[in-house]
Amino acid sequence: MQDLKKYFPMLKKATTRNNIPFYGKLMLFTENEVQTCNNVIHTKVNYKTGLEGCVDFFAFEKVINSLSPEAKIEQDDTIIKIEDGKAKYGILTDDIEFPKIPAGERNVVELDGSLLSSLNTAKNYTAKEDTIQSHPYIYLSDSEIVAVSSNNSSAYLKFIDIDLPSPIPVSKEALAFAHVGDRIGIVKNEDENNFIFISQNAIMIFSGRANIRSSFPVDELKSFITKNKSNFRKVDNILPIINAVKQVSTLLVNEKNPVVHLKIDKKKMDISAETSLTGRASVGLDIHTDIKMELKINPNLLNNIPIDYDLYVDVTSNSRVVLQSEDSFILLSCKES
Repeated sequence: MQDLKKYFPMLKKATTRNNIPFYGKLMLFTENEVQTCNNVIHTKVNYKTGLEGCVDFFAFEKVINSLSPEAKIEQDDTIIKIEDGKAKYGILTDDIEFPKIPAGERNVVELDGSLLSSLNTAKNYTAKEDTIQSHPYIYLSDSEIVAVSSNNSSAYLKFIDIDLPSPIPVSKEALAFAHVGDRIGIVKNEDENNFIFISQNAIMIFSGRANIRSSFPVDELKSFITKNKSNFRKVDNILPIINAVKQVSTLLVNEKNPVVHLKIDKKKMDISAETSLTGRASVGLDIHTDIKMELKINPNLLNNIPIDYDLYVDVTSNSRVVLQSEDSFILLSCKES
């Protein structure tokens, strides 16, 4: 039972503390499986516990996490009996039917190290909420990975070459559990398309999450990069810039909308932050470009950037910067100083 604890985060993701659905708070034990389902996510773990029936997930998780490795667990009819030293528990089970895992044709791709790394970068640029004008998933096709944040404040584009029959809207929630060798894809049936995450011993189904909206701006983003790439000028590798931004951002800890100033002139970059309450901090860097430009950027947009990216500015606009690696682009919105 101790080994089951590593699957608790995946199982918890498919629960709810609300009363609807009525099985949303429960965990189902069958002969060789453990399941949770909240009608949005359905998680199934292949794990033989020797238990049967439904228990309150949250209570059971708390008890199991508190046990020592020597604890004894067995089931007597509808009661799971646990003994751990002087502590004894009698956890009630119930006979409640869970929804079945959706069946259908699967279109999946295996995650290698490169693809998983790219998807983990892309998830930082997805929308936080699902609205008509936002896209809280990552677009994955045989030739590109695309993510667009809320209000189009940032976007990610990477060109790839994989074997994938049709595009997949990748759930960023599933990526929290993903490892090299796992698979992601969609399950197609008559009622709906569902996103599926498959690991060695577990499956997660995200109901209704496999429909890519026609408004997803894949072509627009590719067209923008193609048309404007000649206007991008390299500033420097992103690493020293990120380090400098982190240093000056220490003054912005209490700011709801933090802003860092980037001033470029004569192959120098001055990175600074200033508030009326805490003062001013700045870092000077030597850079490659001799253009003159001033920008403002939210320092949070520079979190979790891989160090193989270089920072570029668009000489035709003070409203954005571009992070570029060999085959990918990250567009970040800025405000003119």
